[in-house]
Amino acid sequence: MSAAALAGGCLCGAIRYRADGPPSRVNHCHCAMCRRSTGALAATWATVASAGFALERGTPAVYRASDFATRSFCAACGSTLFWRRGGADTVDLAVGTLDDASGIAASRHDWAELKLAGFSLDPHLPEFPGGG
Repeated sequence: MSAAALAGGCLCGAIRYRADGPPSRVNHCHCAMCRRSTGALAATWATVASAGFALERGTPAVYRASDFATRSFCAACGSTLFWRRGGADTVDLAVGTLDDASGIAASRHDWAELKLAGFSLDPHLPEFPGGG
């Protein structure tokens, strides 16, 4: 695994993954699907190339969340792991599942108009309606 590679997995350790290379984008998403699938006020995703993504242990459960996306999670512990847009050559990793997210910083807010009341957005990051 290269120095730029990312590794992560679920809470119970049943699922492990790796992604070669740094993410092409990191964003905070405020859409209802991301909030509900993670149980958080917003979800933070790191977008990586599908070609460099691999499962190293286990098989996640997959849920078709919409016409365009599938979400993968651990069936044993429930951890949200990643999602894929149909036809895209990328995978969006849940940043909270990375072993070391210390070098990962979001550069934008998506679906900012849907943020929950009382949740303050970083004023230094651009806001994109509808996922930009």
